[in-house]
Formats: sequence, C-alpha cells, structure tokens
Amino acid sequence: MTGDLAQWVCTMPRLSSFSLTCDYLDGDFLSKAIALQSSSQIQDLTLTLGRLDGGSQHESSMTGDLAQWVCTMPRLSSFSLTCDYLDGDFLSKAIALQSSSQIQDLTLTLGRWYDGSHHQSSKWGDLAQWVCTMPRLSSFRLTCHYLNGDFLSKAIALQSSSQV
Repeated sequence: MTGDLAQWVCTMPRLSSFSLTCDYLDGDFLSKAIALQSSSQIQDLTLTLGRLDGGSQHESSMTGDLAQWVCTMPRLSSFSLTCDYLDGDFLSKAIALQSSSQIQDLTLTLGRWYDGSHHQSSKWGDLAQWVCTMPRLSSFRLTCHYLNGDFLSKAIALQSSSQV
C-alpha cells in the first residue's frame, strides 16, 4: 500500500508540494519513490518522521534510500525533515549524492540524536560536510537539542566551499 502512495505522489502531474507525517517510511514507499523520481514534480517536500535509525521496524538501508530519493529528485528545491534520529547511512548516502542535489532550502529539526548522549562525533562532521558541500544550498535551518563542536569545526573547515 505504501508503494501505491509513492506512485500516486511521484506521478501526479501538478503536485509541487508534498507533506507527510508518519512514524517511518518503509521500503515499499522508498523503492517505488526512487524508481519514479524522474516523474516527480515535487519542489517542496516536508517529512515528519519518528525514526530514521534502522530500528526494529525497518532496515537501516532504508535511510540511505531516503537520502537517495531526496538528493536525486530533479525538481526538489526545498526539503524539511523532522525526525528523532538521523543515522550514518542517511548521511553517508547524502554526502555521496550531494552533487546531484537541487536543494536550495534545507530545514532539519532533529531530536534526541543530538542531545549529547546518543551522538557520535563523526556524524556531526558528516552532517556539516553534507550541508556545506551541497552545490545549490542557499538557506539552512537547524533545530536540535545539542550542538556538537565537531559540527562547527567541520563547517569552519569547509566554509570556503560552502554555498550557504
């Protein structure tokens, strides 16, 4: 059924803005969305998800699939993501595909991963690398409970290549 939702969303000829709130995106939705992304007219995507960490309800590869879908959508210029937890698969795939990204406006609202007890320093650096090396990014908003120094150090190191 979620694959059908992805097909409907990605093939609507005039759908330029899509907002989805759910606990998580499953593999059927993401694989269908990736397969149909070239048909998508979506310019503004807002996702409010519970978890993106490969927890017991879904596999961690799905977070990489989410990054692939978002970073390779041909018309996506604005992306807003609210979630409790971003995992390394999402960030590594997003970094690998950042040159394909059309995103100009990025908003991240991140929960407990960034509270100081659940973070890993490398993820902070990966987040900074993704944001600072996106070729078309001109606006970035980050809301989190905890900001790690590794994010700022990496962002400073990459500021000469940053579009923000």
